Amino acid sequence: MRELEAKANLSLRSINLAISSRGISALCVVDPAIAERFMKNVIPMHGRMIHDNLGQCHSQLYDRDGQAINSIDRGLLNIGLLDELSSYQNIRLHFRTKLSTVDFNSRIATFSAGKNPFDVQFDLCIGADGSYSNVRRQMMRVVRMDYQQEYLPHDYIELSIPPGRGTNGKPTFLLDPNHLHIWPRHSFMLIALPNKDRSFTCTLFAPTKDLDTLDTTDKFVAWFEVHFRDALAHIGRDRLVASFERNPRNSLICVKCFKQANPYHYKDRAIIIGDAAHAMTPFYGQGLNCGLEDVRVLMNTLLSFGALAYYSEHRHQDLVAICDLAMGNYVEMRHSVTTPIYRLRKWIDGVLAGFTPSVPWQGLIPALAQTTFPVGAARGWISLYTMVTFRPDISYATAQRKAREQAEMIRSSQNQYAPRCTPLPGYKALRNTLARTKILRSTITMTLKATTRTVVVLGASYAGHRAVQILLQVLPADWKIIVIDRNTHFNHLYAFPRMAVIEGHEYKAFIPYTNIFKILNLEARRLDEPRSSGHQLIHAHVTRIDAHKVYYSPIPTSSAGEQSVDFDYMVYALGSHLPSPINVWADPVPIHGQPESDLPKSNRHGNKPEGTNWLCAAQARLKEANSVLVIGGGALGVQFASDAASLYPRKTLPLFIREPNCFPAMEGLKELGVSVLLSSRVDLNSAEDHDGKRTLKTVDGRRIGAELVLMCTGQRPNTSLLSNVSSSSVDPRTGLVSVLRSLQLGPGSGSTSAQSPLPHIFVIGDAADAFGALNAGHTAWTQRALSLKAEIASRNIGRLITGSGEELERYEAPPHSIKVTLGLDQAIFQSKGQFGKKQGPEECALDLNTPSMWLRRG
Repeated sequence: MRELEAKANLSLRSINLAISSRGISALCVVDPAIAERFMKNVIPMHGRMIHDNLGQCHSQLYDRDGQAINSIDRGLLNIGLLDELSSYQNIRLHFRTKLSTVDFNSRIATFSAGKNPFDVQFDLCIGADGSYSNVRRQMMRVVRMDYQQEYLPHDYIELSIPPGRGTNGKPTFLLDPNHLHIWPRHSFMLIALPNKDRSFTCTLFAPTKDLDTLDTTDKFVAWFEVHFRDALAHIGRDRLVASFERNPRNSLICVKCFKQANPYHYKDRAIIIGDAAHAMTPFYGQGLNCGLEDVRVLMNTLLSFGALAYYSEHRHQDLVAICDLAMGNYVEMRHSVTTPIYRLRKWIDGVLAGFTPSVPWQGLIPALAQTTFPVGAARGWISLYTMVTFRPDISYATAQRKAREQAEMIRSSQNQYAPRCTPLPGYKALRNTLARTKILRSTITMTLKATTRTVVVLGASYAGHRAVQILLQVLPADWKIIVIDRNTHFNHLYAFPRMAVIEGHEYKAFIPYTNIFKILNLEARRLDEPRSSGHQLIHAHVTRIDAHKVYYSPIPTSSAGEQSVDFDYMVYALGSHLPSPINVWADPVPIHGQPESDLPKSNRHGNKPEGTNWLCAAQARLKEANSVLVIGGGALGVQFASDAASLYPRKTLPLFIREPNCFPAMEGLKELGVSVLLSSRVDLNSAEDHDGKRTLKTVDGRRIGAELVLMCTGQRPNTSLLSNVSSSSVDPRTGLVSVLRSLQLGPGSGSTSAQSPLPHIFVIGDAADAFGALNAGHTAWTQRALSLKAEIASRNIGRLITGSGEELERYEAPPHSIKVTLGLDQAIFQSKGQFGKKQGPEECALDLNTPSMWLRRG
């Protein structure tokens, strides 16, 4: 539905529009062909041309790579969009039609077309009807919308510069067409944008009170001649007079509620976008671009559960930011651009931005097509104008925040070194003085530390380690990897049940991370250096996660307290919370009656000595106990019970299993003397001390007990940290995290969206609900597996970074396979649909072939 007159009075709203990379990329996401057609009608402007009071000009380029904003006629854009819409059979256009009322509860909108009102039934009403939005006004009847409409004390008048005549008699531009021309005059200004017919659309912005004093043509022309003499020469006196008398003065309006109307939606029935939601001043040229980005963001959100509420909540901060930035840019354009301090700041921006790699917007389209909001934290030094105009992967709020941080970096350097500097008069002298001092060098040093873009890997165990190995091979040279793990050594968890029973091998289960950032070439049995350097392994507890920041507490605790690291992409591989019999971070389970003072403390620092001491204490505890009750019939419970029965055949070893169905280890356990108790659940709250034993009661009334009770009842996914950034992605029943086939964070089972809410976050290992994959280390890292979570996630990150446009790889769960030891010298296995039994020291080594893991860790 489009409410537009067949022939609008364009003189009322004819400021040329500027479309930049942000708006073009939004059009490309919707339809690349449309974007290509519109770009044929634009004129690129590569910078500002500043006209001073003396008639002299100097150019200020927008971007060191020659990027440009593009001038496009408002009328041509509107007509072109309508022509595009008319090609769709399921869209009807209504002209000379006005919205009268909307009943959102009944989902009926009433329109008036002359004397013939008519109703339209709708499922969703999208209000894109401008600053004076009727949809917004209708919504305010049913929504508690914070809203304020503010008129700024400035007006604008449209003027024009006609085409000139070249030597061949053909129309030509009187000014450079590839610049936005500005005549800044402190409290007022004139701007000029080029048109395809070789003319310029000019707009005069001035305080209302100043224009009020120019109440006659003669006064206006005299004032104009004083302040814009060179522009008047191009416009011509007669044309200036005609424009002053014919063209109305227009007001600048800002729709505000803490800068915008909010919320932007009503239930699942209506939403406002564009100027209806966030009318802003035109001084950043972002009105059109922001509106087009609204469409892209909304389009990518609509398939999600609670899409409109999500849009209101997450879009608001960006709209607040751009309204603030647009107003600030008015001051910059009319005044600051002429000041020496501004030119100095622009020069510093250019020098420091030279250390930051360019990011062409064309390569961002695949990522922008599948994310609700721009992705990728802003890294390195990037000027504010570049972030707002040429980087659609950086949100407005992020751009505003980063610009403040960069300004603070310069201020910090100045505060530290400025007293040592002797300022010289004049702009050039000031620039040269600054270049020779430590101010710029200090700022450059801080900038260089931030230029390298970052992939953070949380967890360096099975999946995390393999992810690092692949990332080292696929990341560009200016990217670095930061790994955060609470352990100083890789903990080979699959050997822990054995090492907690037998003595003398516990040290093998803790493998140093010495060569984690070297590429392991197993075939050549060598370590290769990666293409990039500066990678970092942080020994710490992860405390919380934001969309682009990880907070952590160093181990041992630092006096600096909680610290943080920014990231562009994340691989989440924090696995699961382990059962107490193999959890070295938990206090050991005591034998009945054993004083707590006799027990070793849990692993407080995640180091090897504490880990080996913990396993040795577990061995001693098992050796001392006369009876052991193992609860849980999974692989962990079976391995604990069978290993203990093999080593201590005279101990009483009941194994309590809830599910008896098809349990292939049953015969082997009975041969080892393990008493298997079936088909009931244990009431964990029924623990009592009775006859020298710790006893538990089953739900069917039996009471079982032993001196040592080992709870091998499975593991819980370690995913609570992700709940803070996308709670819908974590299944409250299982704790597993929803993922897409690309292994990007998924929207959750309650969502109808096929898009990732945070496509720069990948989840692998035990935390991921990966389409039926067995939660076992080999599905994440083993090189024998056909489908590898860690490898696919890492290669997909590489594809997103390079912007190759290649389709992301899809994860397919491999067939289930498992190997479970039955005692010290035999095991049963399932692999590729086959079941079997292995035995003997070669197939079932006493240390479970743990030394081979040392080779895999370099």
